[in-house]
Amino acid sequence: MNKINYANSLAEMIPWNMTTVIRTHYRMKPHVMDKKVQELIKSPKVNHVFYTLEDDFELDYQQNLQKINHAHLLIQGSGTLSREDMIKHMRINSKALLEIQRIRGKKAITKYITKYIDHKNAHYNFF
Repeated sequence: MNKINYANSLAEMIPWNMTTVIRTHYRMKPHVMDKKVQELIKSPKVNHVFYTLEDDFELDYQQNLQKINHAHLLIQGSGTLSREDMIKHMRINSKALLEIQRIRGKKAITKYITKYIDHKNAHYNFF
């Protein structure tokens, strides 16, 4: 897989306008994150979501037996989507959701979000 081509194609596929990160205190399993995103896209304020799950590589795995991970989200939706909307729909702790940011450079953010999609523990999906 050519990650740069994938990221560039992803950037052009949808008019992404928001991004955020979900960082829980537990390891998020792919099927659980899929369900959370499926609930999010039921919101009339959300049209599309692409997300990646990636390990926290900077943590010492000898001390962190859970191997914590986090999710990067690309969102195409209404400008009125709030943190509270996401917390409610995804049923996540408010401390786990970082601020929703407007996307200024689609290619740059898609390259950053897809940087580890070829890693063995990575998971990604599009809704």
